Amino acid sequence: MVWYCHPSALLPAELGTSQQLSLSDHPALKAAVLKAERLRRSKGSNATTPPKLTWPNVEISLCFLVIMFPNGRIVGEKIFMTSGYEGNFDSLKQRCSQAGGQLASPRNAAENAAIQQIVVLYNKPVFLGINDIQTEGRFKYLNGENIVYSNWQTGEPNNDKGVEDCVEVYSSGKWNDKSCGEKRLIVCEF
Repeated sequence: MVWYCHPSALLPAELGTSQQLSLSDHPALKAAVLKAERLRRSKGSNATTPPKLTWPNVEISLCFLVIMFPNGRIVGEKIFMTSGYEGNFDSLKQRCSQAGGQLASPRNAAENAAIQQIVVLYNKPVFLGINDIQTEGRFKYLNGENIVYSNWQTGEPNNDKGVEDCVEVYSSGKWNDKSCGEKRLIVCEF
């Protein structure tokens, strides 16, 4: 099955385009389409319209995700995607939230490897949705939970100069604590 969507119907008029976009042929979204198919089948639907992923109070069209976050990976129930945008921790957190996701927050080695693949593809480090802003040395996910997985570079975290509260991922997949004001590549999870 091939789904088509018209990008201009999903974005503000000033961002629209008349180009057709094939979701099932888009390499970064094949995994997302499979996930949406599982959701659709679990609800007993046989609809041929592009499926929507639903979060509390938000419905996100896969078409929108393709346009805003064209490169991604899937691990289990998570989809990790990037648009190539770079910003500081707060701006990245806000962008992911506006898209219905959150900054990537790996909870195991497989999820970290998926994020690492994006880092390698773009040759740019990314910020994770992990920090120790509230209590120095106690790294937590954005929801306040203690981290359950880590992959620190040897000698990290070191809170260099007392200003490193955010976590970045290198192309090796290893983590480093970094100043939240630095610019890094966006990777959101959905």
